[in-house]
Parts: sequence; structure tokens; C-alpha cells
Amino acid sequence: MEELVLDSGIKIKISGDDTFRGWDAADEYILSQEINEKNILVIGDSNGALTASLQGNITSLVSSVISQECINNTLSANDTKANIISDVALLPESIDLVIVKLPKFIDLLEYYIQIIGNKYPGVKFLAGGMVKYMPITMVRLCEEYFLDVTTSLAKKKARLIFGTIALNKDNPTTYPKIFTTDDDVKVVSYPGVFSYDHLDIGTRFLLKHIPIGRTGTILDLGCGSGVLGLYGKKMNPEANIVLADESYLAVESARESFKENGFDGEFHVMDILKGYKSDSVDIILCNPPFHQTNKIMTEIAVKMFKQSRTVLKRGGTLFVVSNKHLGYHKKLRAIFHNLNRVAENEKFIIFSVRKV
Repeated sequence: MEELVLDSGIKIKISGDDTFRGWDAADEYILSQEINEKNILVIGDSNGALTASLQGNITSLVSSVISQECINNTLSANDTKANIISDVALLPESIDLVIVKLPKFIDLLEYYIQIIGNKYPGVKFLAGGMVKYMPITMVRLCEEYFLDVTTSLAKKKARLIFGTIALNKDNPTTYPKIFTTDDDVKVVSYPGVFSYDHLDIGTRFLLKHIPIGRTGTILDLGCGSGVLGLYGKKMNPEANIVLADESYLAVESARESFKENGFDGEFHVMDILKGYKSDSVDIILCNPPFHQTNKIMTEIAVKMFKQSRTVLKRGGTLFVVSNKHLGYHKKLRAIFHNLNRVAENEKFIIFSVRKV
């Protein structure tokens, strides 16, 4: 673990890994402020820098089980406690201050703003982020919903936004969104979920090659809004559909998508497939995440492939769609010792591998 040294001289151990430091200058800027409120809601703290450093009754709202685990590790390392809830859970009744680590997506920020506006009118609001991820539209969004909005000067490429939460009566919660595919499948999606307001072109390509008329268990890995699972059920009505994602909002999106289409499914918020029953799944459908650097996303994809092999039954099949340049065929062949090119176009390629 690395140590974050506060202005007070207190050292906080922060959970992290070799790829990412567990905090940034925006966390430091937030923690440099005079904060005397007792009941504090923290939103968007990924590794626990804010949650573990603040004094008082802290509730930390997290977006994924991975963030939850990291924050728990940070709290344990510093022998401190906080209440951790998901971003689809009920908010605490009494809050004196809301602190938000600004997300990269403005729609997700608006979702958070709307839910706290419905709950905490008159409460102070403090948000922080790195300048490169804080377009002026984020400040304008805060001005639209909050009172007395001001911004700080930039410090170490970070900036803060201050305000007072106004009652959100004129801006009711506008999420989740619903869109309908060309095949009349309704997709319900919350912000922050991959391709939340449209059908991703890689997913669209894989939909054309989903097996038809199968029984057994089909698993949508990294399900997002559940599109692959929805089509898996539509094309295999006798199959049991399982959907898994690390994101609470993703799994809630998938759950509501299935309800909207009158389908039954099994839903899991989990770190890839960690802890899922071995040798239990017949087919896995996967469009691995690719949002940051190639190296990082490739590592996540490889973990997905390895854990897929563990949960597949002998003879079970993993279908993967990816950008051609990622070279997943080498990783898949090394893990499964076989490989089939199902289809490809100018940008994407679909592989299938069997557990033998």
C-alpha cells in the first residue's frame, strides 16, 4: 500500500496496485479544505482516500464491487470504519455534507446530482476532479441544479466546485434511459454503463452469431445493460441466462432490461467471475472492456478468459468479440489450447474457444 500524507501530517495507507496510484491531486485538494461536518456522504471514491481520511460519520457510495473491496482494504489498513453502500442503494436519511469525486461521464454526474437533490435540499456540496476531466459543462450542470455555485482556482491540475443542494422538484430523476433495438428488444440503462444509450457496434456484430435453440446455462460476462443476455434469452428461450458485472448500475440496468422484456434471469454483481461455481456454464458471451490503455484492458480481458475457463463445463464454449488489433487470439489459444474464428469484418473479430 502507498501512503497519502494529509496537510495535518497524518499518513493514510491507500489500497492500490502497480498500475494505478490510489489517489490523485483532486483527492488531496478536497482533503485540504476545512471540513467540520459530522455526517458526510462521499460519492465516487474509488480506493478509499477520501473515505478513510475524513472524520465523522462517513457513508461512501461506490459504483462497483472492486471499489468496495479497495475501500474496505484501505479502511482496514487504517483501523477506521465507514458505511459503504452501492449507488443503487437507499441513501442515508441525515447528511450534512456531500462530497463528490467527479466522474468522467457527465451523465453519471447528473444521475448523482439528481438523487441527492431529491434527498438533501439545503445541504452543502463539494466536488473535486482533475481539470482534464472537468469540462465547463460540468460546472454549468452544477449551476443548473444547485445554489451559490463557485469554483476554486486550479491546484496541481485539480479544481473544486462548491454549492448548496437545491430541492430537485423542477428536475426530476431522468434516469434510467430506455432504447429499443431494431429487433424490438427494449434496453434499460443507467449512466456510467458501457454504451448506455445505444447498441455498441461490437456487441451488434456478436448478436448475429449467438447460438440458437440451446438449453443449459448461458452467461453474459461483463453484461453492462444486459444486451447479450437479452438476445441470448430471445434466441434460446429454454436456456437459463446469467448476467455478471462488477458495476452495480450495470447489473441493475440488466435486471430492469430483463423485466422490461418479460424475461427471467440470474444477476450477479461480482469481480469478473470470482467465486462463481466451477464447471457450471455451457456458453459464455463476452465483449471485454476496452476503455483505457491497451495494456490495462488486455490484462482485464485475460482475467475474464481464465475465469471463464474455470466456470465453463467441459465442452462449454466462450464467444469473444474484440477489436482486431488487440490480438486476443494468442491469449485465448494459450488458455484454451484451441481457437475458432467465427466471423470478422473490417474492425471486429469473433472468436470461440471450447473447454476440452
